[in-house]
Amino acid sequence: MSSSGHFIPQELSDRVIDEAAQISGKASPNRTLSSIALLSHACRNRANKHRFSTISFSGETATASHIRTLRDLMNSDVWSQEAGIARHVRNLTIKLQRSARTVHKILDDGSLASILHRIFRGTGHPQAPNGIFMLSLSLPVPSRKGDSVGLSYASLNEDFKSALKDICTNSYLVTLKLNYLDDIPPDLLHGSALKHLHLDNVGFLDSSDVLLPASSVDSGPVYSPLAHLETLDTNHVHSCSLRRIIGAPTYNALGPEPALPGLNALSIEIYGVESFERTYHIVENVVTLKKLTFRMNIFDVHLGSIEFYDQLPQLEKLSIIYNANIFHEDPSYRQNLEKVPHVLQPNLPPIRHLHITLSLRGSDLDARTPSDIFDAYHDFSILDDFISSSLPPSLEKVSFLFEVTIYPARTEDIDTRGFKKDASVYARRLFPRLAASQRPVLEICIRLILDYENGIDTPPCRAARSYRAYY
Repeated sequence: MSSSGHFIPQELSDRVIDEAAQISGKASPNRTLSSIALLSHACRNRANKHRFSTISFSGETATASHIRTLRDLMNSDVWSQEAGIARHVRNLTIKLQRSARTVHKILDDGSLASILHRIFRGTGHPQAPNGIFMLSLSLPVPSRKGDSVGLSYASLNEDFKSALKDICTNSYLVTLKLNYLDDIPPDLLHGSALKHLHLDNVGFLDSSDVLLPASSVDSGPVYSPLAHLETLDTNHVHSCSLRRIIGAPTYNALGPEPALPGLNALSIEIYGVESFERTYHIVENVVTLKKLTFRMNIFDVHLGSIEFYDQLPQLEKLSIIYNANIFHEDPSYRQNLEKVPHVLQPNLPPIRHLHITLSLRGSDLDARTPSDIFDAYHDFSILDDFISSSLPPSLEKVSFLFEVTIYPARTEDIDTRGFKKDASVYARRLFPRLAASQRPVLEICIRLILDYENGIDTPPCRAARSYRAYY
């Protein structure tokens, strides 16, 4: 209320708070919004909408004490039984990058399961009628080899698994990201309304004992239990696991391939002919696909002549991400790079955009200039010639992303902006036919990775304090 006794219109008050949330940005948003929340109940409600819209437990905040603090805050809210701050949550990220023992201790505490239940309030009953939710769950634990592995789903706390199951079948959960989790029952996601599913380093149990809906038997199309999916993004996920979650029959069982009627973006890894064929069967009933990404790490000499693209008439963008990050003298690099055209043919539909990502690094640790990096590879003419002469006339743009790794000393000053500019110009010269054509347009992007971990002045005893920087 103003000094003259008149109330400030709620719409104006809300707009001021919204602007304050944007202005505060990343500097001190919680401090600013916390102060605003003390002004009045109406201000608190609007400020909390921004304060609690995105919650993340990762890094330093991924501890039992931080999680318990949020649980207590939600439970102590005077409006918690009706709505409370939980209704404002739209994005929840949980990344518990700890030892397996510590992760299990955090989950066994029960606080995290309580938060999940509070936010989603059981199956199909979200806090807000117009709510759209995103959940990201990552449980990487260190292995004896020094890398990260996923926890087994069976080892998780029962209350947490129950909360996760409720969330996955909540009709307002739109986006789900699962990272580093193994032995997941495929029916965990069945019956969900998910539109966007991102899987990284996850594995699913055999689905031979999971039955498809009775309506799909004998007559009509067989719809996948994830029939609402629009985006399916996978990384380090075996094609067998991918088939299991969409409800596809195992290879020793008879049955039609399930349809994904709304899928328009798919990303999958290709290890060879076998995974390529499995992908072929996955998209057999996906005529709506517009974006397809292959993460390649293949070793077979031939991919075969599967008429893969005949069933994708609406495909607009094809991306190939070549995962290998090896030194140029390894003969497998040239052999695999030569197979890229095999993925582009035969019968490529009239796509508009072709994107290729290649990982490069110098011939030795002293490589610092673009010529040091690109001159070590002599295979780009293969792609230049093939793309210029063999791809459909509908192609409007060809883009390359070069992920370049160099190994500087810790005290070395690298002009990252200058390197990326020079590398972009240098790389463009490696594709003379594409560069000279007006259609398709050639686009070159550089992603620079400074690997101090393997730098020439980094002794092994300092490995724990080493790091990578990305530009």
